[in-house]
Amino acid sequence: MVHTKYKKSNKMKVDFNGLEKVNKMYYRKKPIVIEAIQWDGSHKSTKEVIEFRGQKVSDDTMTQHKFDEYVQHCNDNGMFIDTLEGQIIASVGDWIIKGVQGEFYPCKPDIFEKTYESLEEEFKRELHEAFTS
Repeated sequence: MVHTKYKKSNKMKVDFNGLEKVNKMYYRKKPIVIEAIQWDGSHKSTKEVIEFRGQKVSDDTMTQHKFDEYVQHCNDNGMFIDTLEGQIIASVGDWIIKGVQGEFYPCKPDIFEKTYESLEEEFKRELHEAFTS
């Protein structure tokens, strides 16, 4: 049995006198350009993500066998991404974003698609105009 301080017939009264009125505000992300790469779980993509984050995969530091094991581990468990908030696990299919402060973080594909748009066509058009003008 749940005990309550009030009977069902009593209604709780809230006094808002003296409180500031709260105004709901709307915000839009500033139109900034970010760099991003989508991790598909392949060896090539894993290497690209590692290099995108400023690290190197070289023969000196990792044999092919160890790299194969690393890729498999990432596919099974996710890839750890060091962010400003600590390590976050990226799943296969996630986008790895380089933020405005040079930080990296993963983003789910559906959120990425709703938040960002490709500038590839715009860059191609600008390059074309620059070289044909």
